[in-house]
Amino acid sequence: MHNAAGDPIPGVEGFVFWDGGSDQFFTGFKPEMGLGYADYVMKQTLVYTVQLVNGEPVRDLALNQCTNAAGDQYWGGWLLVFEQP
Repeated sequence: MHNAAGDPIPGVEGFVFWDGGSDQFFTGFKPEMGLGYADYVMKQTLVYTVQLVNGEPVRDLALNQCTNAAGDQYWGGWLLVFEQP
């Protein structure tokens, strides 16, 4: 999460929802990644919605299987970037 000037914001509350469950997260717990950074480990079989407090939800997030240049397959992920107007 970044403010309008592009500065990272720690302590921003967010939620992850899936069919039958939810979890809460906050930015700033991994300062080595940036004060506005948060992460969540997704399961391959679920579809997620991510929402910051007072923000618009980002829906239908699911893992996709990817293939690297060597032909090896792996599970991808999402990078969501939230910025204040």
